[in-house]
Amino acid sequence: MSRLHKMSIQGIRSFGNRDQDTQVITFFSPLTVIVGPNGSGKTTIIECLKYMATGIMPPGAKTGGAFVHDPKVAHDTEVRGQIRLLFQDVTGHNVQVQRTLVATQKKTNISLRTLEGIIIREGINGEPIQITSKCIELDKEMVTAFGVSTAILENVIFCHQEESNWPLSEGKQLKTKFDDIFAATKYMKALELIRKIRTEKLQTVKISRAEIGHLKTYRDMLVQKKRQYAEIDERRQTSKVNVESIQLKLEPIDSRLEFIAKESSKMVDFQRRMDRLTNECEALKKKIREFNTIIDEPFQGSEDELKLLISNFQRDQDKKKRELQDLEAKKLTTERQIKKLLDKRTSDTTRLGGYEFEEKQYKTNLIRRQQFIDEYIQNSSQIIDKTNLINYFDKQIKIEQKTLMEKRLFYQQKETNVQQDLDKYQEQRIKIESTIKLKSSQVEKTLKEIQDIKQQQKQIEQYLNKLNDLNKRIERKEDEYQQKLSNEINIEQLKIDISSDEQKRVQLQFQLKDLNNEIDNLLVNSKINTEYEMFKKEKLERDEQIRKIKVRHHEILTTIFQGSIPEEDSNIYNQFEKEHRKLQQNRSILEKQIQDIRQTLSGKEEKRRLLADELKRKDLLRNEYTDRLQEQLNGQIYEKYLEKLSNDVKQKQDDKGSIVGMEKTYQKFVNQVRSTLKTDPCCPLCYRKFDKQSEGEQLIRDMEIQIKGPEYRQKIDHDLILLQEKFEKCLNLKPIHNQLQDIEEKDIPTLKNSIKQLDNEINQLKNKQNDLEQELNDKICLPLEQCEQIKTDIIMLNKYINERKGFETKIHVCQQKL
Repeated sequence: MSRLHKMSIQGIRSFGNRDQDTQVITFFSPLTVIVGPNGSGKTTIIECLKYMATGIMPPGAKTGGAFVHDPKVAHDTEVRGQIRLLFQDVTGHNVQVQRTLVATQKKTNISLRTLEGIIIREGINGEPIQITSKCIELDKEMVTAFGVSTAILENVIFCHQEESNWPLSEGKQLKTKFDDIFAATKYMKALELIRKIRTEKLQTVKISRAEIGHLKTYRDMLVQKKRQYAEIDERRQTSKVNVESIQLKLEPIDSRLEFIAKESSKMVDFQRRMDRLTNECEALKKKIREFNTIIDEPFQGSEDELKLLISNFQRDQDKKKRELQDLEAKKLTTERQIKKLLDKRTSDTTRLGGYEFEEKQYKTNLIRRQQFIDEYIQNSSQIIDKTNLINYFDKQIKIEQKTLMEKRLFYQQKETNVQQDLDKYQEQRIKIESTIKLKSSQVEKTLKEIQDIKQQQKQIEQYLNKLNDLNKRIERKEDEYQQKLSNEINIEQLKIDISSDEQKRVQLQFQLKDLNNEIDNLLVNSKINTEYEMFKKEKLERDEQIRKIKVRHHEILTTIFQGSIPEEDSNIYNQFEKEHRKLQQNRSILEKQIQDIRQTLSGKEEKRRLLADELKRKDLLRNEYTDRLQEQLNGQIYEKYLEKLSNDVKQKQDDKGSIVGMEKTYQKFVNQVRSTLKTDPCCPLCYRKFDKQSEGEQLIRDMEIQIKGPEYRQKIDHDLILLQEKFEKCLNLKPIHNQLQDIEEKDIPTLKNSIKQLDNEINQLKNKQNDLEQELNDKICLPLEQCEQIKTDIIMLNKYINERKGFETKIHVCQQKL
């Protein structure tokens, strides 16, 4: 007896479609009572059990999708409903079944489709065996597992509450229900088949009784023929005994002939093998001659000397290998040095670029400073020294660059030479190895061939000795056979007797065949009338069955054939098959188009997701770069801020140069005042006379205070250092600024346009998919279901039409015979 164990429900009716909404119910034995208020899901559980057992959905659920959780409630366009049932079948094994439904929200309605079902059984050793609904009919398997028919499961055990009053329905409908429950149709078909067989057997009995009289006459004739046959058979047995005695005498002769034939075939085989071995020997001799022609200088020494020469060659080869390894190690060392030099050159080039930029700025500032100083000071030795120093540094940089280029060219040339030597040694090693291998294989092959030839020569000599012995034995046996044959049997007389007996046997067989033909003709004439009446009755029955099928499915056939059913009955099946294939082809085409659209849609959505992720990453990168720039720029525009810093640095550098020039001018003025105090105290500029020497000294002290006051100069130096640091940081931010501009002006707009274009394409594909699915459901699936419903009857119709044609042909043949 089958039992229910557990059932899980997800995405059905009010049960949610998420994994955490899955509900599991455990059934108790022998009774499970489900109690709850209205709307708590009691009916849903019964509907799920009925659907799992029979595959039949509740009323109105197949077209409207009401059986699956509403996509609008789930806030999704597609909802997957899944039911799993664990039960024990009639054999006592556990069975797990899973059915899945998918409801898709479209513009005007909800479409429902069924996915592949799965049934899992226990194997012989308890291992799970999984089968999908593609391989089996799941509904039939469930009925077999429960041990109850579909009608009882649908109308009695899992009857829906809206259909529970079917016992009160109309008589015809009630009778149909009870017929399905008690399987009355099967028994009625069996009774009809029994009646048909009984009618056929009665007809056969009637024909047999009519044939009894004729058969008695035939029996008497048969007895007479048997008597004649016994006499003929007795004579045949006598001839057979004579033939057997002759064959016994011929057996030793045949065996001797067979022995001679076998020995002759062996001799031919020996001759053929000897020829083959001779040819092989000649071929080996030819190869030896060819090898002798190939060897330019044959080795004249012994085998030990040859082995010694090979070992010496091997030692030379090992020495060359070691030299090759040393050269490869040197090559690796040189490559590492070259790599270090290249890395150093790269770093030096990078630093040189920075130095060139600083040098350019420095030269610009130096030129401006030089112009400013030249206005106040002429012929300054210090400035000349600094200029010479800069020229010296320029020369040293050029000398170092030239030295670096020379070293790089030197190492490149050295690397090229090492590689050439390495290639040369490698080529020599390969040639030597190939030569050694070739010579060794040739020597081994030649030695082996010589041994084979010697062995074959010995075998040939043995075969020739055996062949001579066999020839002598054959000649001796032939002489013995001829002597016995001439003394014992007259072969010609035996052949004449056998030929005459064989002619008599053939004549008797012809006479027996003629008598059998006469008996068959009499039997055929007696059956023709009976068969004629029987064929007419069968034809009328087929006409009635054809008419019933056409009337029963007239409406569906009119729909499938688009309003015009073929007049000829023989064309109905062909036309039906044509329309059915056409619908299947259209369904395959539409399903392929839908599948292609789904694949394209999946690719587009995946591409859009990647672009969205890339856009998100670009936004994060843009925010990061913007924050870094804002932190350094204080909300200002990068180009203007960089230009402002550059101008400020130049201004501070000019101020610093002015202060330095002023200090030098004041120091020169103080020195001139001091020199005049000793001789003639006066101002070096206006030549005003000092009344007292203390006035000049006071002037000197005031000038020195102004020269030695460091606050202003230190402030300028500090401000200049800060401005230069800010300027360097701002220059370091230039790559970030350029990347930010590329992201804002190129990357993000391009990504947004691509996403927008993909959204349009995705919407178009979804609309096209919905239209194709609607067309598939309305114009293809419904007519195809109707075709599947009546396909069995159409096949029976075609069968009845063919049988009717056969009966018509048989009736025509019977009429001709009568």
